[in-house]
Amino acid sequence: MFLHQPAVSAMLAHNAVPTARHPYDLDSFQAGHVAYATRHMLAAVAGDAMLTADGRFLQPASGSFVDVLTCLKEATPTSTASAAATRSSP
Repeated sequence: MFLHQPAVSAMLAHNAVPTARHPYDLDSFQAGHVAYATRHMLAAVAGDAMLTADGRFLQPASGSFVDVLTCLKEATPTSTASAAATRSSP
């Protein structure tokens, strides 16, 4: 069973609270702690999907780690640029 795999158990133990992280984030967890933290840090900015100021709707093509990171990479500069523009407005 998926939830009984050693890697899933390690991820759940690492998070200390079994409900803190969804076990299907396993691919990002296995990519290493920096990749795992970066994925969740970027998602805190962009969320699961983002509507940009210029009207684009950004959403991962799938739930795979690569697709999520690709989308977050595209969404993060947009949100960073928007924040910078807001700060520099008179």
